[in-house]
Amino acid sequence: MIYLYYFKVFASFSLFLLFSWPKTFAQSDTLASKKREFFPQGQLFLPLVLDPTECQTHGLLAISSQNNQFFDGLYINASIGFSKGIIRWKAKNTTQELRFEAAAFMQFEVENKRRVLGNLINTDYRASVPYIISKGKNQYRLRIFHNSSHLGDDFLFTRQVTWYLPNPMNFEQLDFTHSYQEQSIRYYYGAGLVITPYSRRKRLSFQVGTYYHTPLSQNQLSAWYWFIGLDLKSMQETDFYPNTKFGVGLALKQPRGQFAYLLLEMYQGHLPYSLFERNRTIWVGAGMYWQVW
Repeated sequence: MIYLYYFKVFASFSLFLLFSWPKTFAQSDTLASKKREFFPQGQLFLPLVLDPTECQTHGLLAISSQNNQFFDGLYINASIGFSKGIIRWKAKNTTQELRFEAAAFMQFEVENKRRVLGNLINTDYRASVPYIISKGKNQYRLRIFHNSSHLGDDFLFTRQVTWYLPNPMNFEQLDFTHSYQEQSIRYYYGAGLVITPYSRRKRLSFQVGTYYHTPLSQNQLSAWYWFIGLDLKSMQETDFYPNTKFGVGLALKQPRGQFAYLLLEMYQGHLPYSLFERNRTIWVGAGMYWQVW
């Protein structure tokens, strides 16, 4: 098991290096046709910022409760993630691309009893390959991904867990999402199917959401935007209970088209991470989100 852990670390680091310097690879390709581009800049399907399991980088400080029990401390939710285009091409009146995405989602509890204790509760890993079609105001994403979930040592030691826990958060899924952009408003909806043979996890999931992006001032060159959005996910695994995340705040547009967000947010629903996803949770806090591609 320890060798598997080091292999995952090495593989993750190697992929990060590979996709962090796209110009080196892009310049070596003469692009025989303008219709095809390797390691393209930008992204056709912008991240769903309020999706708790989107492959992006973020940090959240919040107060929280689980199963109606308030946690007397600080809940920290963070991820390290990126999305990188592999190839982009034009076909008729569409632009299409293939990407690679990966992220690690971590949850911490900071307790202040006799002394401050920061406990790593859980880490989820996700690796994804999305195929995207962009046509006018519409973007379509067909994606396959692997997800695995691992309780933190701090959690296992402090709870004295010494027995096997079934883990339905280890699975592979195929999903489809349609996004429609109308000026400052974006709408999206999608559905997913777990494709892991003999999976412990129930197979269906659905998602719908919207957000509003508008410049902070009338200046056409303004890089600051107002943001308000809502994301709703429903999974058969948790009896199709609506897991809802709401966020409002500011977004800063970067030169290459990425956005960095500073949001006040609220989540209500089943825990989006760990094998304890059946726990009902509520958190309210402030988060920063930024996109790496």
